[in-house]
Amino acid sequence: MNLHECQVLVTDYCRAQGWQLDPAEYAACSQLVLHIAQDGAANPHKIIENYYLDHRLVAALQRGESAADGAWETLVQYVAKIVHKQQYSSLAAFAQDHDDLVQTALLEIARGLPSFAYRSRFTTWAAQVVINVIRRNHRDNTTQGRSGAQHSVPLDEAVKDAICLDAQVALNQLKDEIKQRLAAAGDQRLVIVFNAYVLEEQRIVDIAALLNLSPGRVSGLLKTARALLRRDASLREQARAAGIILDAADDPGPDS
Repeated sequence: MNLHECQVLVTDYCRAQGWQLDPAEYAACSQLVLHIAQDGAANPHKIIENYYLDHRLVAALQRGESAADGAWETLVQYVAKIVHKQQYSSLAAFAQDHDDLVQTALLEIARGLPSFAYRSRFTTWAAQVVINVIRRNHRDNTTQGRSGAQHSVPLDEAVKDAICLDAQVALNQLKDEIKQRLAAAGDQRLVIVFNAYVLEEQRIVDIAALLNLSPGRVSGLLKTARALLRRDASLREQARAAGIILDAADDPGPDS
C-alpha cells in the first residue's frame, strides 16, 4: 500500500463514519496508516479510529497546552488508581514509593507520547506503561531485598479502568466542542443557557432569573442552540452516545 492508497483509505473511512479531519490531520493519519501497513501488524481501520478519537488529546498533551490541564489531571488520577491497586502489604511503610511510582509512570507516559502510534486507544497504551513501571519497581525491590508482598494489577483490569477514562475524556472533549460551536455563533447566551439546562440540569425559570430574561426567551435560546448543534451529523451522534439530548422534540417550555 502506497501513500496515495492510504490517503484514499483514510478519506473514505472517515467519510463513511461522518468524521472530519483538517488537511494536516489527514496527512498525519495517512502517514500512520502507511507505516502500519508496511509491517502488517494492525488493522488500518482501527488505527484511523484510534487516531480520530485520541489525536487531539495526544497533541495537546505533547504541547503541554493549558487546555490539556483537565486531561492531565484525569490521567494523574487514573495512574494513581492503578498504582494504589498494587496493594502493598504495608502501605504506610512504602507511601513514598506510591508517590514515586505515580511520578515515574507519568514521566514514562510523557516521554512516550512522541512515538505513540495509535495501535490502541491512548489510555490502553498508558495502562500498559503504568503496569510496566509497577513490575519494574517490584523487580527492583525484590533485588534489593525489601519486604512486603506485592501483586501486579492484571492488565485487563487496568484496561477496564482505561475504558472508563476514555469515556470521561471523550465527554469532556465533547462538552468543550459544544461550547466552541455555540460561542462561534456570536451569542454567549447560547453557551450559558445550553450548559445550564442540558449539562447542569438547571430549570428554565432559574436560568431566566440568572440572566434577567423571560423564561420564554430562555427556551428560545435553548432551541436555537440545539438547532445549531444538530447541523453537524458527527456531533449529533457523539452527543446521542453521551446522553446529551439535541432533539427538537425535547425542547422545554418556559415553565420547565
